[in-house]
Amino acid sequence: MGMRAETHMKDETVIPKGFYCYSVINGERVQCPYWNRIKDGLYQEDGYCSFLEQSDWDINEKAGMLTGWRSDGKPLPPVSAHEIKMSLLWDECKECDVNMEDEDDNFTS
Repeated sequence: MGMRAETHMKDETVIPKGFYCYSVINGERVQCPYWNRIKDGLYQEDGYCSFLEQSDWDINEKAGMLTGWRSDGKPLPPVSAHEIKMSLLWDECKECDVNMEDEDDNFTS
């Protein structure tokens, strides 16, 4: 009862191949139909993926505080995913992991 009903199926076949939210076909840039930029969004957190129904802000918020270790074994101070801009949707880098194979894989020489 608490789950939202899916109103339409999402088509993974329209998501470009490769690591980016676009591809170049015959010299023309083709944008993923699910990618957009949030109008008046925060700098480097204004990307939005309607396939994931998430923005850079959402992804960074979910990641929260990040911790790590220096090469000498000492801990790094915690840092917010917002501060380091962990999500790269704003830069048109995929966060969906769909069709991640290289777009050049189907070309023959």
